[in-house]
Amino acid sequence: MKSKKLLLTLLMALVVPWAANAQTGNIDFANTAVKNICVNYWDTNNDRELSYVEAAAVSSLRVPGQNYSVFQADPNITSFNELQYFTKLNTIESRAFYNCTSLTSVTIPNSVTSIEQEAFRGCTGLTSITLSNAITSIGNSAFQGCKNLPSIGIPNSVTNIVSMAFYNCTGLTSIEIPSSVTSIGGYAFSGCTGLTSITVGATTPPSVGDLAFNNVDKSIPVYIPDGTLSQYLAAPGWSEFTNFVGDYSLPWITIETTEYVENSFVELSWNHDDITLAEGHSILYDCSYKYKTSDFTSKWNNLGSVEEKKWAFFLPVANYHYFRIRMRIVEGNNTIATGEWAELERFSINAVAAVNGYPFTLDFEGTVPPAGFNVSGSIQ
Repeated sequence: MKSKKLLLTLLMALVVPWAANAQTGNIDFANTAVKNICVNYWDTNNDRELSYVEAAAVSSLRVPGQNYSVFQADPNITSFNELQYFTKLNTIESRAFYNCTSLTSVTIPNSVTSIEQEAFRGCTGLTSITLSNAITSIGNSAFQGCKNLPSIGIPNSVTNIVSMAFYNCTGLTSIEIPSSVTSIGGYAFSGCTGLTSITVGATTPPSVGDLAFNNVDKSIPVYIPDGTLSQYLAAPGWSEFTNFVGDYSLPWITIETTEYVENSFVELSWNHDDITLAEGHSILYDCSYKYKTSDFTSKWNNLGSVEEKKWAFFLPVANYHYFRIRMRIVEGNNTIATGEWAELERFSINAVAAVNGYPFTLDFEGTVPPAGFNVSGSIQ
C-alpha cells in the first residue's frame, strides 16, 4: 500500500508542474469573424470553441486539400493577435492574409521561421504586427501595400530582405535594418514615401537591388555604425543618400554668456563637455534665431554654421528674441551626428545708449535664463 502511495506522489510531482505551466481552457478571441473561421476548421471536439490545445495543434492556415488560406481576402477580420497561440506553425504561407483589408493587428507565434510571398499583401488597414524573433526569411511582396503600417521590427535573424517586401508601404515612417541583413532586394522599400529615418546596423553595407529605395527622400537621416561612413558613401544604393549619421553620444550645450558688441549686435557664447572625435571628423555649430511677433507665428531663421563657440547677431532693443544652437559632427560635407537644440528663449536687451562702458542686461519674459548664464555685461 505504501508503495502505491509513493508511486502516486511521484506521478503527481511530475504532472502538476506541467499542468501549471500549460495554458488551458478556451481562447477569448477579440474578433468574432476570426473565431468563427478557427472554430469551423480546427474545433476538434465540436464544442464551438477553440482551446489553446486545439490552436497549438494547427500546422497550416490553408483550407484542407486546397492551396489557399482560410483567411484570404476576408474583409471581416479586424485583429488576430491570438495567432500567437498557434505554436505548431512554422510558416505563414503565401497569401495567408492577402487583401484582408480590415485587419489591423496580428501577432506571429515564436515558432514561425518564414513569412512567404504576399502573406500580408494588400492589408491596407494593418497598423501593428509583431514578428517572431525566429524568422529568417520574408518573402517577395510579403507586406506590399500595407499603407497604414507605421513601423515594423525586422528580427535580427533575417539575413535577406527580398524584392518588393515593403513596396508602397507609404505609412512607414522609420525602419531598422538589423546587422544580420546582408542584402536588400529590388524595390524592397520602393514607394515608402513617408520614411523620415533609416537605421542600419551592419558595419558592411548590405547590397542593394535596383530601385530598392525608389521615391524615398534621400535627405532623411540614415543612422549607421560609427566609422563606416566611407563604406556607405561608396556602396551602390546607399551612396544616393546625403545625410548619414553616426552613433556619437553628443553632450548637451550650455549657453554661457553674452557681450554687447556695437550697434545692437550681441555676441552669445556657449560650451559643452569634451568629445573625442574620430579622424577626419570635426564640429560645427548650427545657429538659428527668431523674434516675437504679435501672433507668435515667426519662424526660425537659419543664421548659418560656425566652428567657434560664439555668434554675434543683430538684436534690436526692446524686442523679444529666441536663439538656439546645436552641435553637428561632420566629415567633409556629410553630417555624422546631430545633437539636440539648446535654446535661449524670450529675452530682450536692456540698453538705452550705445556708448562705451554702458551696462546692459538681458531681460527674460516669463522665463529664466539657463543655469549659470551671465545676463549682464557692458558695452565694449
